[in-house]
Amino acid sequence: MQLLLLSFTLWLISILFYMYAMRRNLNISTVISLIFSLLFLFSGLNPLSMPVELCFSLAMNTLYRRSSIPFLVVIAICSIIQFYSTYSAISMQVFLLAAGTGMAVSMIFNDELKKMASVNDSTRGKNPVVEKRRDIVQIASGVLFILIFPEISNSLSYSGMVLLGVISIFILDILSFNVQNGLSKMVSSLERPDVPVGIGSIWYISGLMILMGLTTSTDIILIGVFAMAIGDSLATIVGMSIRTIRLPYSRKKSLGGLMAMMIPTLAFAYLISGMTYFPLAIGASLVESASGYPLDDNFSIPVGIIVISYILSIF
Repeated sequence: MQLLLLSFTLWLISILFYMYAMRRNLNISTVISLIFSLLFLFSGLNPLSMPVELCFSLAMNTLYRRSSIPFLVVIAICSIIQFYSTYSAISMQVFLLAAGTGMAVSMIFNDELKKMASVNDSTRGKNPVVEKRRDIVQIASGVLFILIFPEISNSLSYSGMVLLGVISIFILDILSFNVQNGLSKMVSSLERPDVPVGIGSIWYISGLMILMGLTTSTDIILIGVFAMAIGDSLATIVGMSIRTIRLPYSRKKSLGGLMAMMIPTLAFAYLISGMTYFPLAIGASLVESASGYPLDDNFSIPVGIIVISYILSIF
């Protein structure tokens, strides 16, 4: 009962603070986040998932406005309370899913973030140097995650992912208004032309949180990360370097890029689980080839993998 009361209190404080800080009524993004936060409450799995979903969404809504830091404090408090109240993998998963959902809702429905995402999508591939830098960093992050995660795939790793989300939003908020410092310039060098710092990273973190929040299978998570971080990057590199026929359902993507992602992802899936998860590798590659604004492939790939894995579990 005390945890439920705390959840409602944090939830209400977040709404009131947002309306005061932004000097405006609730927008469509916030309304949808409110609905999702109530769904998390009614799921009965963990009351604190309700304010966490909303806080992550509101933090995203205030990003690039010098206003997200107070929300990060609330999120951090929720994270600490959650960590010490119910130390179980299932409970942490719900927390992680709530955080990823809150970020994704704002990215999909917030008008300002949608414009930034649109620019990010329309400038994809325009600057080969930037694209290669992005791909190198993305591949390195994927390799690091694949090496580390099997050793820490427990409730501690799920809690750590939530805190990583908090830290990421905090860093993006700081860097977006301190463009002259060295770290900001380095991060900006990885962004496409006219795209604010971190738009692609937000999608990546959100997609990873949702993936980890919806499955306990280490193999599925690793295949998802390989597809997002390594397969997707290989598709971009080959698609930009080798001229092949364009896909009929996505004129921006090519058959060469599709194969460059599908073959290594199939090989990785076979390496860790045989042919069991071949459908995940194939599905992730097809989803990436069809992805585009308003849904980033770093979001559509993990969601597609979860849907396919659910269908496989039925049969």
